[in-house]
Amino acid sequence: MEISICIVSWNVRELLRRCLDSVLAELRFLEGEASVADNASSDGSSEMVRRDYPGIRLVCSGQNRGLAAAANPLMRAASGRYLLLLNPDTVLNPGTLRGMVEFLDRHPEAGGAGCRQLNPDGSLQPSVRAFPTRLTGLEQFTVLGRLGLLARARRRYLQKDFDYDRPSRVEQPMGAALFLRREAVARVGWLDEGYFLYFEEVDLCWRLARAGYPMYYNPSVSIVHHGGASAVQAGSVQSAWLIRSFFRFIRVRYGDEALRRYRRWFIPLLKARLALDISLLKASGTLRGRGPRAEKTRAKLARKREFRDKHLAKVLDEGKTSSDQPR
Repeated sequence: MEISICIVSWNVRELLRRCLDSVLAELRFLEGEASVADNASSDGSSEMVRRDYPGIRLVCSGQNRGLAAAANPLMRAASGRYLLLLNPDTVLNPGTLRGMVEFLDRHPEAGGAGCRQLNPDGSLQPSVRAFPTRLTGLEQFTVLGRLGLLARARRRYLQKDFDYDRPSRVEQPMGAALFLRREAVARVGWLDEGYFLYFEEVDLCWRLARAGYPMYYNPSVSIVHHGGASAVQAGSVQSAWLIRSFFRFIRVRYGDEALRRYRRWFIPLLKARLALDISLLKASGTLRGRGPRAEKTRAKLARKREFRDKHLAKVLDEGKTSSDQPR
């Protein structure tokens, strides 16, 4: 078995259908298998897979347990030399699977690789990142980043100078389509199920790199990635998942004591960012207008307020100890 494709899906039935069609088209040209873990979707996704794709293994969960907890059983049961963790809002372009298998065969030291990612309009979707640092979090989530004071940290994390036309070794390819050497993953451990969503693939790439299995980027094949189709349905709680998972990764990279010290700076700066964002949105001239722009501003303000009032205190409290388990 050359490759095992593992897809975790939540409420994206029609996008999942397009994804599976592209997977089956690719599997005509090499020996492989595909499986789907449905995380308690309410849109008929599991019924669609069971009815229309009988050759694809389906695992249904009675609750949404997050990406890592749903993906791990698929990976453990896989028979392929390589694994592909694939988002359901993607489409494999022709030749992607064979091209990535051949690429990884030429790089036996690799823990895995990513390929070129495209937006639905065909434009390039940046898909390579550096490993996050403490400065990354301050830039991404706090008032320091909002004021543009950490531009160098932002540029490094987003790999703004990366050449997407050349194959190269990278720190972390983004997880929409993450090709992995099964033997390497089995050695370093599966996805950390303490991450509910976000950073679980970053954590895995970090552990692979530390164990001597570098990651690569291969531009010769591509996928189309719609992006965020599942997470956007979760509303403001996705910000809670993101920050909670970032805390967990900082602990993995720097340790418990470093996270405790970091939180003393991070928390007030995060609250300041949230207060500034809400103030600017309230003062926006589009807030009381009409049309799509005004609706977008009102929705953004509502999400910010909901995150502040409903999720922020719990996120900050859960980040205090090493036993936090995202729910």
